[in-house]
Amino acid sequence: MKKSGGIILFILISLSVFALDLNWKLDNQLFITEDKKVFNSSCFQLSYQEEIGDFGRGTLVFKGCYESLNKITTWELTEATAKLTRNNIDFDTGYGYIAWGTADGINPTDVINPYALGTSLTSLDKKPVFRSAVTVYNKSLVLTGILVHQFCPISLERIKNLMPGLVPNNIPIPDNSLSNQEYALALETSFLGYDWKVSFFNGYDDWPELAYTFLIDPLTGNPVKNSESIIGRYRKQKQLGLATAGTLGQTGCWVEIAYILPEEKAFTSDNPLQYFINLSPTKPYLKTIAGFDYTFSGKLYASLQYLYQQNGGFLIPYRDPQIEGKALHSLLTRLSYSINPELNINTTIISDLTNKASIYVPEIVYKLSNTTIKLSYTCPTGEKGELTKTPKQISLSILETF
Repeated sequence: MKKSGGIILFILISLSVFALDLNWKLDNQLFITEDKKVFNSSCFQLSYQEEIGDFGRGTLVFKGCYESLNKITTWELTEATAKLTRNNIDFDTGYGYIAWGTADGINPTDVINPYALGTSLTSLDKKPVFRSAVTVYNKSLVLTGILVHQFCPISLERIKNLMPGLVPNNIPIPDNSLSNQEYALALETSFLGYDWKVSFFNGYDDWPELAYTFLIDPLTGNPVKNSESIIGRYRKQKQLGLATAGTLGQTGCWVEIAYILPEEKAFTSDNPLQYFINLSPTKPYLKTIAGFDYTFSGKLYASLQYLYQQNGGFLIPYRDPQIEGKALHSLLTRLSYSINPELNINTTIISDLTNKASIYVPEIVYKLSNTTIKLSYTCPTGEKGELTKTPKQISLSILETF
């Protein structure tokens, strides 16, 4: 770690000396949980951009973090991309992000980058992937093709901390052969004053497919004690997407629909007494979100979104082996009141209508020229559903940019 940290530090110093377009971010967060545990997260981000002749722009972004909760220090390159433009064609390649979708926060059609789960299950940050994209456009149509060169699964460490025993260790990750590369297509246009996007994805599910397995006693027909375990594997899936966004008067509105077709392949064993209960969806299912937003008198911003998840999970796509899975209905509400240009009071409410659980996140945000101070309180309510796994906590964040 010391050697790699020194190399990263040398690179950052070199960039700061020679770069013409260099930006820093420092983000320090302090958390206090309900049981009076205190931990912090300190991160820096350095981004560097440089023109590539008359053809485009290159971007490098480095990030380093220390998390006292898990005592983890990370140094990583989060973006290294080259974006080139020629006539009506854009070419974007490297290690970074591709954003699809029109919804605010949760985008069912946005499947290129997996979630990077934070200190709660409501974190919606994404992880970078190694990909290339080509976009061809004219006055009325935009066609984008994406190739993901290396499969990047969701990080399961957060799930292991928040929901112990759910995810097994050492699930094999698909290799980087040509047949395992993921690809996606999207066609965009405008019609009747709305933006429309139709998309297709063929690749792997970022979440491993899990199954609960156990042995049956042939004499009694009952499960053998201590024979149960959870196993997992990564499987392929296809996805069809439709997204639209526009305005009705002064009200913004959007709809996204994703139809997911997971690979159907049963877990099997040479032992006829071994049984499997699949915890992941095995049939095609829908994810839908519809919402609108409006700003009252230039001071109060409000948005409301309805989320339908046929697979039954707000974020985690697994069910309890003892309970039959059912669709999830949720509401996402955001309110932001601007007292003055420097001070905002915000509230985010995530409501799981199926399991009668919610998360309330009120916060105060104070902005100076280069500093943003945020004080927030995360309060989960209810007894069922994954939202209740988020810890109750107070957090203080100080973000500096220069």
